[in-house]
Amino acid sequence: NLRTIDIRGTKITGGDPGVATANQNHVISASTFSQCAKLETFYFSGTPFAKGNNASDPIEDGIHQNAFLDTIEMRNLLIQSNYQISGRLPIFTTMTKLYYLALQTNRFTGTLPTFSSNKQLGYMYLHNNELYGTIPPFTDLTSLYRIYLHQNRRGNSTGFTALSEFSGLSNLDIFYCHYNSIEGSIPNFGGCPRVRYIALYNNKFDSYTEGSIASLGRLRYFDVNNNQLPAGELEKIIADALASYNASNRSGVTIDMRNNYINGNSDNNAPQQHLAVSEESLEIVTFLKTQANWNIPGYN
Repeated sequence: NLRTIDIRGTKITGGDPGVATANQNHVISASTFSQCAKLETFYFSGTPFAKGNNASDPIEDGIHQNAFLDTIEMRNLLIQSNYQISGRLPIFTTMTKLYYLALQTNRFTGTLPTFSSNKQLGYMYLHNNELYGTIPPFTDLTSLYRIYLHQNRRGNSTGFTALSEFSGLSNLDIFYCHYNSIEGSIPNFGGCPRVRYIALYNNKFDSYTEGSIASLGRLRYFDVNNNQLPAGELEKIIADALASYNASNRSGVTIDMRNNYINGNSDNNAPQQHLAVSEESLEIVTFLKTQANWNIPGYN
């Protein structure tokens, strides 16, 4: 009948009872919650035991991938270890009622699932880990409100390297994936009609899908600073910014396109691409800055 466990800010180390620290394999083993089918909330934060000789060594495979297979009523899952827990993410498929997922500030590695079984998911906090690969095409997660995947370029990890197009994310408000190594094209965000904040800076994007932000009438912040977008791609963003404004006249929107260099080469006085756009695009920027009161840094 256990429904809530909250052990944040304690010195609990985890592991199986009666097993010496040197012989422990997981902070949370496959059997820890095997008889907790009604568990709805699990909150843990702290610095659990280390496996190496140094107390700061991360715990390899800190959470068994099957640790939460039996917690079919789980709604709120928070685990923070101050970058100590390593290994793969646990399996989420049986947690069909999962709403709040907060596994940030660990050292989880590997790729992301699609969360196709987690239709009630509202918050996905997986930032400050060492995840990598492609951010999958999240689809029809209509409760999803926030996606935080930033700063996975840590340690030996490149972070995420590709971003798929989302669809059916009708209530997404914030999407952060900055400080990764994402290459290729910025996808169309039309499948996120209510999104307000999109942070894509400090990646390796080199193209932009025309129309991506054109229909986003609630957009407040779109940041592609420090990528590899040439002037022609930035012109597409500027045109879409105007379309977004025309769809919903509003002030105070920020569009940041600074520090884009072709192939990422900023040496030898390479031109900043936002300063190389056409006169027509500059006229749009001037209009959005002066008449619409938008914030577009890098332009006088």
